[in-house]
Amino acid sequence: MAKRELYLIVADKIKEQISLNIYQNDMPLPSCRTLALKLCVNPNTVQKAYNYLEEENILYSIPKKGYFLKKEGSRYLKPNYIDKIRELKKDGLEYDEALRLLDEVYKEE
Repeated sequence: MAKRELYLIVADKIKEQISLNIYQNDMPLPSCRTLALKLCVNPNTVQKAYNYLEEENILYSIPKKGYFLKKEGSRYLKPNYIDKIRELKKDGLEYDEALRLLDEVYKEE
């Protein structure tokens, strides 16, 4: 199984916190340095994660102020089924098996 880049793992952690309403619309997220200390990673890793989430239209930045959750940003996260399906595909789940599992889940009582 391929290793995921650390910044993507950090971005997923931030997405999880957003989906749990830890961060609200237009609320500043922790500074790169603060979050890096909390997660025990390099501040550059957090910066890269923030940049990634900005490219994904989840965050926006204001120079010298920081990163903020877009009003519409959290809607891309609740729930984020596409990323989970892509991860399963990456892990080797075949199309036919995915359909069989989906059918099985929907037939459960």
